[in-house]
Amino acid sequence: MKLALYTVYCGPNDQSTIKTYPVKSRYPHYLISNNENFLDTISKSFNYIPIFLDVPLSVDPIVSVKQSKIAKILPHRFKELREYDYLLYHDDKILLDVFDVEKIVRNMEAGDSPIGMRLHPSAPYPNVLFDFAESMYQWRYRSDWETLVSYISEQVASGYKLQLDQYFATGVVLRNMKHKDLIPLSELWYDHTFKSSAVCQISFHFARQRFENVMVLPENIVNHWF
Repeated sequence: MKLALYTVYCGPNDQSTIKTYPVKSRYPHYLISNNENFLDTISKSFNYIPIFLDVPLSVDPIVSVKQSKIAKILPHRFKELREYDYLLYHDDKILLDVFDVEKIVRNMEAGDSPIGMRLHPSAPYPNVLFDFAESMYQWRYRSDWETLVSYISEQVASGYKLQLDQYFATGVVLRNMKHKDLIPLSELWYDHTFKSSAVCQISFHFARQRFENVMVLPENIVNHWF
């Protein structure tokens, strides 16, 4: 099994929230960024493998967040990552514990799942409108509120549901890169994100209704470094 981890940061140095802990994992760990100076400094200091994302550097956090979705959602487009059987993405603010990751991968294979995520904290009320309301408290998402309302309305009018049995958080994503549904799901997820908002949990909620077998990752995959 070939598995790698990766995280993404787009934007100027002073807006970064990355957890700068030395990488000590037995798995390769990539950092993708459109900031060459940041990429060089962090990679050399903390042992990440750098990948440059060739999109313009912006001081606008909203632009930067949207740019980061390219690497977050579409890792199969990066030649450095295509060689892996499994990829484990994490937001740059999140620390992971990958001690049991091979067991998690075996469960993913047994369930024939292309992708796995943790349940969202609002999971007892797995309605996308809870996430929409919460996102409006964050100024970087608020500017897209009209577009997001239109997107959600369009999806509901097309027969997709506001509420499912599960609602997922997209801060940690495990991908089976060889699964037949992985690329179609990822491309659809990105397309929905691009035309709606940087709140990619909402677009994932609707995109994944066209597919099956999203795996629930254990909560304890987060909170510790590896």
